[in-house]
Amino acid sequence: MCHKNYLKSYRTFKDFYTLHVLPGWRGAFPNLVSYTRFVELMPWCLMLLCCFFHTRTGEITGISFIYIFIHCMYCQVGVEHFQT
Repeated sequence: MCHKNYLKSYRTFKDFYTLHVLPGWRGAFPNLVSYTRFVELMPWCLMLLCCFFHTRTGEITGISFIYIFIHCMYCQVGVEHFQT
């Protein structure tokens, strides 16, 4: 969970993007867009990402739904276990 380490010191994603990503990653990604443009592009990118994942699906067996259900059960047990 590396992303959590970066996000701890930022209150919002906007702060993270404008204060960490834009100045720090500009050398590796010279075509980074501004935060405003990033927000405008998000719905389009999400649609393309969903279409791409839809093309990658194989035969539906139902196992994925069981896995998600079991994962959610473990997450709830873990949260309740560590609450004071």
